[in-house]
Amino acid sequence: MAKVLIPRSDSVSAKVIEPSDSEKLLASVENDHTRSGFTVTANSGVNRSVDVSTGIARIKGYHVENDSPSTAAYTFSTDNTHYLYIRLTRDANNEPESWTYTSNTTGTTPTDALMIAKVVCAGGDVSSIDQTYLYKKVNHLFTFVGTGAEINGLTLHEGMIVFCTET
Repeated sequence: MAKVLIPRSDSVSAKVIEPSDSEKLLASVENDHTRSGFTVTANSGVNRSVDVSTGIARIKGYHVENDSPSTAAYTFSTDNTHYLYIRLTRDANNEPESWTYTSNTTGTTPTDALMIAKVVCAGGDVSSIDQTYLYKKVNHLFTFVGTGAEINGLTLHEGMIVFCTET
């Protein structure tokens, strides 16, 4: 599996433009979101692990990509409700250089992370996975794609574009 982060830092070579320059520029105009994929499914077997599909996301203005499906991409340590995130990893100079999966049981999004799923583990295995719009931003800025009921629950803003996927 290749993990792609654009722009990246390798902690060695001199740079004219630091990755944090892009972060400062893009993070203020583009919300964190998944563009496609990062679909989470239970891994076969009783092991509290999940598989994650290929996908593309934006976190702090950075292009984050999983270019091949990840089998047993993440394993949870306890029977509990866990929140799964994609999180930027930083080098010694605090420059983003890659990304990883991380989780917690609080639902509080860590710094430099994007929630992709709510995963419930019971009996030593994954019992349910929720990737509704609450946990996965489908689009960015003022665009939303969802069911009629989800749209009805939104606070709409001037200029917001809404697409209904179901009645």
